Amino acid sequence: MDRWIFPTILLCIPLCLGLLQNQGNQVFEPTNLRIYSNDSLQQLLLEWDVSDDSEAYNSQIDMIFNIQVRLREENEKIILNVNYTTVLNKSRQLHQWGFISEVPLQCATHEARIRSKVMSSEIWSNWSYWVAAEGPDALSDATIHFFPKHKVFERGSKITFCCIARKNQSVSVFIIHNNLKFPEGDRQRALLTLTPESSFPSRIRFGCFFSDSGNLLIATYLYLTRQPVKPQNLSCETEDMINIKCTWDPGYVEKTEYLEKVCPMEFILSDVSSGKIYCSTKFKNTCSFKMGNQFLYNVNLTSRNCLGQKHEQFRFDVNNSGGLSTNS
Repeated sequence: MDRWIFPTILLCIPLCLGLLQNQGNQVFEPTNLRIYSNDSLQQLLLEWDVSDDSEAYNSQIDMIFNIQVRLREENEKIILNVNYTTVLNKSRQLHQWGFISEVPLQCATHEARIRSKVMSSEIWSNWSYWVAAEGPDALSDATIHFFPKHKVFERGSKITFCCIARKNQSVSVFIIHNNLKFPEGDRQRALLTLTPESSFPSRIRFGCFFSDSGNLLIATYLYLTRQPVKPQNLSCETEDMINIKCTWDPGYVEKTEYLEKVCPMEFILSDVSSGKIYCSTKFKNTCSFKMGNQFLYNVNLTSRNCLGQKHEQFRFDVNNSGGLSTNS
């Protein structure tokens, strides 16, 4: 039987190599590109097919899709150029890819195009046509618009401000906190990208003056804060074998009356295995709860706000006051 296996392997080698080489030279075109926008999340979702080639799907070929996104109103400026890697599979599911734009979707028409290549190849397909998502064209020309509104940003991040005047009018001045910025030229739609200074308070005013509104300022408030830091020095103990008390160092917490309303910091202590929440607090760095019918505990402390969350775990035996810490 072995004498038949060996020639078969020898015969397969050139055929298999030829198949791999053939796949490496093939080009599978992206087709039917569609783009959807979610203004509330500021998210774009791209969806597309690949040219109907049964060999491509049956072979489960590794593919690279090169995606570009541009702004139509900003001299067709490309704001994103990214590669997305996936495998063509037999189920022939649609391919999807999404991202959150730094430019408010209502302020500029986002257009996308895509090309592809087999991962082992150097040959790219042709670019698809540019496909547009809904943008400023969906807004009323009879109304003043400005974005973003009532939104929380991470300190140190770039923010793109946008004001749109009524038809045949223009944006004359931006105001960010107490600073005035002037748009380039006479424009109905003006964008400005800035990184707010570290000295800015947690609430800043953003707005615009328009050429047809005299000295009237149309404005809103934006909020600046930081992502939570990982809680430190988490420890738990009991003095009466009835109540367990856990304490921790919360690290830096930015507290203002504004942030407590729009992006409050919260600490949640829970059981790692069951997910049971022992307590939740916004201002304290302690948590007490009743003992159950157990001596070993593995707890998870989560610090979170609207920008993110961090975790720390602690495993302890109530019979051992020192506890046993673990990595989170």
